[in-house]
Amino acid sequence: MREIDEKNLTITSDDDSTTSINMTYIKNAKTINPEDDKHRQKTNSIMTRVITAIVMIVFTLPVVLLGDWFLFILVCCGLMVAIWEIIKCGRIKYTPFLYIVTYLSAVSLMIMPLLRGLITEDNGSGRMFTYFVDINFSPLIVFIVILALFITVIVDKNFTVREACFIFTMIFIIVFGLQSALYLRYIPVRVIHASDASSAEWDYFNTTDNFHSAYLLMWVVLSGVLSDTGGYIFGMLFGKTKMNERISPKKTWEGFFGGTIFSFALCTLVGLLIPAFSQGKRSLLPGILDLEHFYNILILSLILPPTSVVGDFVFSSIKRFNGIKDYGNIFPGHGGVLDRIDSLLFTCMTAATYIYIWETIAKAVQSWHEFVY
Repeated sequence: MREIDEKNLTITSDDDSTTSINMTYIKNAKTINPEDDKHRQKTNSIMTRVITAIVMIVFTLPVVLLGDWFLFILVCCGLMVAIWEIIKCGRIKYTPFLYIVTYLSAVSLMIMPLLRGLITEDNGSGRMFTYFVDINFSPLIVFIVILALFITVIVDKNFTVREACFIFTMIFIIVFGLQSALYLRYIPVRVIHASDASSAEWDYFNTTDNFHSAYLLMWVVLSGVLSDTGGYIFGMLFGKTKMNERISPKKTWEGFFGGTIFSFALCTLVGLLIPAFSQGKRSLLPGILDLEHFYNILILSLILPPTSVVGDFVFSSIKRFNGIKDYGNIFPGHGGVLDRIDSLLFTCMTAATYIYIWETIAKAVQSWHEFVY
């Protein structure tokens, strides 16, 4: 038997027990709309990403401006986390021996320029810009790394030759990319020191004296950010033709070309306006990326956006192969360290290699002129 009134619903069962339900709560209850719930989750995700991005910028920007040991320590911390993520992405349980070998290999390659400088130079400057002045890897260290990884194949039954080749490749890419970032930050300091006699008295940690030495690295990072931003905007507005649906389903050729043009235009503008507004006193890199060598700015502004996309594709393909969404969760809404620096590694490698080759050629030409004349 059921007794119903406007406020309560009373249900009597066969054993005369009754249950009373307050109808007010039922009337006031809101029906959950799946679309509204999905929209709310998306909004929360965007807010999380924005807040995390702001925190990362607030933390890393002063370190980049200060440079020297501050940036070196930050980069080394990033290296430690990145190596952990690259080992874990395969979702295979390895012995501790592999972790020891991989970390020792990565750290050895990373700090080799520093160790070489401390051992061979007796100037005692202790400043990073005196050590990371070129790009090179010790053949001996590379051989030891390869040997150690293949010994690990013998020791760890879960670690195969394929994994050894993969780990070595990723160590090389990560270390080379991070060393390139240090090179881009420190080489302007060295060039300015060499061209300015008064710079010997600089207090390196006083950013009012050498803030402009950070322009180059910030400009390279800006190139990747603008390429990604432009690609998203143009892809959302005009994207129809998929680039590679197997690896990155959302990337389109329209977004790629739009992002490349967007990044090229703004980076070229920034690269030329810095020396123009400072009347030639400031530039991205004196003697290479300045008004006199404006074509280098144009070339790098053009080739950096595509390499940024290549870096994104490389690390995305690794995630797809291993069936993971992110490399980690250290940055809420963004994933791991490798999720944030994937494209940055490739842009830094490209910019550093271009500058290093140009500088090497310039030195060779100068030496030839001195020899001939």
